[in-house]
Amino acid sequence: MAPVIHLRAETKPFERRSPLSPQTAKALIDAGYVLKVEEYPDRIYKDSEFKAVGAEIIPAGSWTKAPLEDIILGLKELPTDGCTSSA
Repeated sequence: MAPVIHLRAETKPFERRSPLSPQTAKALIDAGYVLKVEEYPDRIYKDSEFKAVGAEIIPAGSWTKAPLEDIILGLKELPTDGCTSSA
C-alpha cells in the first residue's frame, strides 16, 4: 500500500502558508505517495492546483479520522483533543 500524506487545513487566523506546493505535491505523487489535501480557501495555493496534479481534495478537519499510519502535514501544532483515529 502506498504511503499517504495528508495536508491538513490550518486553523490559525490569517495563516496562508503551505508546507507543500503543487509542484512538490506532483513530485511526491509521481514517487508513489497518495496525497490528500484538505479544503482550505485561505491557503496560498488553490485546492484546484493540488487537484490538477493528482491530489485528492477532502473536507477540512478530515485528518482527525485519518489512519495512524498516515503522515499528517501542517504548519502549526496539532490540537490534543479529537486526535484519535478510527481506522
